[in-house]
Amino acid sequence: MHSLVHREGPACALPDSLVHTQNARGYWKLGYDAGWVADMASAVAVFGSFEPHAAAGRLTAYEECAAKYMRGLERDGLILDSGGVGLGFPMDKELPAGSRVWRSDMGWATSEYLVATALAGVEVNAWLFHRTQAEVFRTRALRALDRTLVSLQPDGSFPTVGPQEGPLQVAFYVHEGWVAAEAWLQDPTLAARLCTTTALHARVVVAAQQPDGTWSSAKAGDAPRADGLVNSFLWREAHCGPDPNAQRAVERSRAFLVQPRHWSELNVLVAGESVPELGEIRRAFIGRPLAAVVRGRPVL
Repeated sequence: MHSLVHREGPACALPDSLVHTQNARGYWKLGYDAGWVADMASAVAVFGSFEPHAAAGRLTAYEECAAKYMRGLERDGLILDSGGVGLGFPMDKELPAGSRVWRSDMGWATSEYLVATALAGVEVNAWLFHRTQAEVFRTRALRALDRTLVSLQPDGSFPTVGPQEGPLQVAFYVHEGWVAAEAWLQDPTLAARLCTTTALHARVVVAAQQPDGTWSSAKAGDAPRADGLVNSFLWREAHCGPDPNAQRAVERSRAFLVQPRHWSELNVLVAGESVPELGEIRRAFIGRPLAAVVRGRPVL
């Protein structure tokens, strides 16, 4: 019993807090005046990561919490007919059908948002299908996955919205949805489909890697997130066959990430950078790629 308490208690404090703080609409306060669907979905996605550490009762609570969030998106018109997912909504206000929210760098948004589609549309629904086997979640996840794939541009990149969003940031989140879909949707054809459909995109992302092994670019949104792309390249290494360019990209990334001196360069260990919150964002995003390169395989 002691080992179970130790395994569950500290490990599950974060997902437990999501269950306890979810409001009646199925959402969470994010610390600002709009409810960004993608931000909430990124939090909900931790349920899948913590699944190995939670007993049955907790997992039921996590499933119910994630399903309530999805019901909120459906009720508020944020799951769109295209299969995509909308940007968000004004907090504490009634939401008209469809995505209708102000964002300073893009004005009023009334269409789907690719990052929300990948995280809320693909990843959360894929995990709910994995847990419940309810076909509605599988169908939604696959429709959202299709939207991410058709969003790929002829040059292999993803479109961005507003000047603050970087292309590598978008790729990082979309890749997260792809990895989750293949892991949880029980579709034996999905890995081969992703390998084929995203081959050009993978080459573009490999080409964007910096000589030091990072994927950070001048775009503000890319900086704290893009190094997590190594996780998806480990997935490709495992599922798509030998690719010397991708393998070299993984090795360059590994050589960078496993060196503690680089954690200080990224402000992972210390505060005081010009953008105060950047260090916290770095710390939040460094764990997954670091775990992936140390283990030599992708992590969810």
